[in-house]
Amino acid sequence: MTKILVFSGTSEGNTISRWLKDNGLDVTVSVATEYGSRNTDGGLNVHHGSYGGVEGISKEIREKGYDMVIDATHPYATSISAHVKEACESTGVERIRVSRADSVTSGKENVVYVDDMDEAVALVSGMEGRVLVTTGMKELHKYTAIPDYKERIIARVLSVKDSVLKALDLGFEGANLICARGPFTEEFNHALLEQTGASIMITKDTGSEGGFEEKLRAAERAGVKTVVVRRPDDDGMSLEDAISELGERLGIECVVDDMPETCIAIIGIGMGG
Repeated sequence: MTKILVFSGTSEGNTISRWLKDNGLDVTVSVATEYGSRNTDGGLNVHHGSYGGVEGISKEIREKGYDMVIDATHPYATSISAHVKEACESTGVERIRVSRADSVTSGKENVVYVDDMDEAVALVSGMEGRVLVTTGMKELHKYTAIPDYKERIIARVLSVKDSVLKALDLGFEGANLICARGPFTEEFNHALLEQTGASIMITKDTGSEGGFEEKLRAAERAGVKTVVVRRPDDDGMSLEDAISELGERLGIECVVDDMPETCIAIIGIGMGG
């Protein structure tokens, strides 16, 4: 039986892991946190926590005898993706990268793109108004470089103990700390922008799965400028293409219950009625 290790933490990772398991494959899902494991479909073999970089991932692949590795981590999780790629190269195990399609923002007013979080911080430092930061906990510390950040910056972080405590330690509290789990609807985002009085929102292009379009529409309605941190370069394929390729290679059907209707069957019946 083919053994597959899936690095997940996204809806795509969850979908492809469950599809592989439902089709009789031996699947282990690796997620970064215990929170991630709680949000992985039941019945799957889940590992949460770090393997210890490239060497640790390579060791895991060799010892468990995996035949294939699927990297379905978040579009901005560049460090773990690089480690997975290097580990697969060193062990000679095939790697398939599943990535999200870029969002289309052409024609959107008040949308500015920056290359990284440092550029985003520098940009809003020279602007006026309150800023809603929806980019998570990982680089939140960079906003403390803004002199009046405790008054200007509103942090929205995941509602788990670790994230909340770290945000509090950085000085975000009271009305300037919002803890919740997304993705959020357009109405929720719009209400939050109105309630906080933010005139700027910072986000990442997390795609439709991450509620990116809902954020943009809410900001447009509220007259808020949106600063988008660009996605890093990605060599992956879409979930649909990955399912199709794996199905063909492993001899299983390209049918996933909750996948968008993008698997198309073309039936040729020849000439006639």
